[in-house]
Amino acid sequence: MSNSVITKRALAAALKELLQTTTIEKISIAEICQRCGLNRKSFYYHFQDKYQLVNWILAQEIGDTLLETKQTTVHTQLSLAFCTYLYENRMFILNALHASGSGTFYDYLCQQIQPLIKRTLATSQKSILNTDDAASMVSQSFLSAVYLWLRRTPPEKPQAFLSELISVAEVLSVRIQQLLDPPPMQ
Repeated sequence: MSNSVITKRALAAALKELLQTTTIEKISIAEICQRCGLNRKSFYYHFQDKYQLVNWILAQEIGDTLLETKQTTVHTQLSLAFCTYLYENRMFILNALHASGSGTFYDYLCQQIQPLIKRTLATSQKSILNTDDAASMVSQSFLSAVYLWLRRTPPEKPQAFLSELISVAEVLSVRIQQLLDPPPMQ
């Protein structure tokens, strides 16, 4: 293993440890470096900011596995694997998701989820005018649901969460279709 990977992993472990009790906004680069015995120069050699480090952690821990298999895996299996990771790393995820905006973990997750949503929309029989906007809306809605789920004490198991999410989506889609259908002729 190269020195670069060792350094990145040390920084990642330090940040994950800090994120067990503190939100991302309240953690400084100095605290991360102090926790793992490295200096700020080492941090900035590898990462632009703490958000990029969080994104690297996700890529290392689930990104390589999930993003490589998403081409061949059934979406429900992929969703369950993803939610299982989130569930098992609950405090890290909650504290990392606390910040939103460009370059943050929230933004990164949205960008990772959107291609999957676009592929799903592409297989639909109905024409969707702007799949980019639709994928953005759905990914943000999904992450909001994930955040609320993980904040529950205790959160239900990933399978139960996904079942609940699917049920809500089905009820809403039926109701929206009812609202959009023209009233019957008398």
